Amino acid sequence: SFVGLPISIMFRSMSLSLLDHITFGSKRNKKRLESIWTDKWKRIEWDRNTLDYSPRF
Repeated sequence: SFVGLPISIMFRSMSLSLLDHITFGSKRNKKRLESIWTDKWKRIEWDRNTLDYSPRF
């Protein structure tokens, strides 16, 4: 089991990087996705703040 451990860790990191490539493609794409996400969260926060000021029906 001691021999299988580093292999499984290596395989896991390999599959993770593969997943990274599939989902994000490149680091630039990843940055863009992250900025989109942060923008979404900022918008949600902003909506929550404006909701306090003006009640929406």
